[in-house]
Amino acid sequence: MALLGLSLLAGAALGAPAAQSADKYERKVPYAGPKLVSPTVMCKANQIAAAGFWRDVGKATVEEGARIEREPKPTYWRVTVAGQGGIAQVIRFNANLEALEAPVVFTAESTPGGGLLLVKRDREPGTSPEIISIDPLNSSFVYSSQHVNVLWNRANIWYGTCTPYE
Repeated sequence: MALLGLSLLAGAALGAPAAQSADKYERKVPYAGPKLVSPTVMCKANQIAAAGFWRDVGKATVEEGARIEREPKPTYWRVTVAGQGGIAQVIRFNANLEALEAPVVFTAESTPGGGLLLVKRDREPGTSPEIISIDPLNSSFVYSSQHVNVLWNRANIWYGTCTPYE
């Protein structure tokens, strides 16, 4: 539910007209993308939304809030769905020249609307759950994680588009 609310916030500061009140921010703009039919896609996102609680350790205070921003360099996810086996391999990397890490295994589930839901498998206890959703009908992509630690208790969402990867 928190992620749904956060996704509604996810575009408020990105330049389109926004409806605002003291407790609601919303932005909706037309989106159209191509159908995806490839088992391997490259997803790209430079739009991020975060909501939750931030601690100021020096002041021993906590602030509640949300932020929406466009990152200067996109993050990429190469997603390979492995046949009918119910798994996907995901490699995440930034636009800087960092070394690629080994693929992370996600469970792959079809959704009733024809989408693809990926959930990180073999997560270590106490680490963030990671979820990816892809709509192959329009190539839309959402990655989310949620965590509580010394600095925050918040959810983060990156969203963008996917293209076939050959």
